[in-house]
Amino acid sequence: MNEQLFTKFNLVKNCEYADLKLWENLTIDVLGPNIYREHLVPVYKQLNSILENHDKRLHVHYDGKMDLIKNDIAELGFAGIDSFSAGPRGGCNN
Repeated sequence: MNEQLFTKFNLVKNCEYADLKLWENLTIDVLGPNIYREHLVPVYKQLNSILENHDKRLHVHYDGKMDLIKNDIAELGFAGIDSFSAGPRGGCNN
């Protein structure tokens, strides 16, 4: 599936739209920080590499308990993140 995602991003990197969004709906409770770092961070880095020099901004959708990976998120340099949900589902501080 990663290769399909990379192929899609290679196709849209030249489109007219500047903002691209991944709807993965990540909740760190499901994956845990180690799986996130091992499997998702490399995908995000590859997507950022594909978009580099094409004036595109990558947005993601995350829910709850993101404190565990907040430094990883900051290093990835997403243009936007929605939505840090309020309790009971989570939030950045849960």
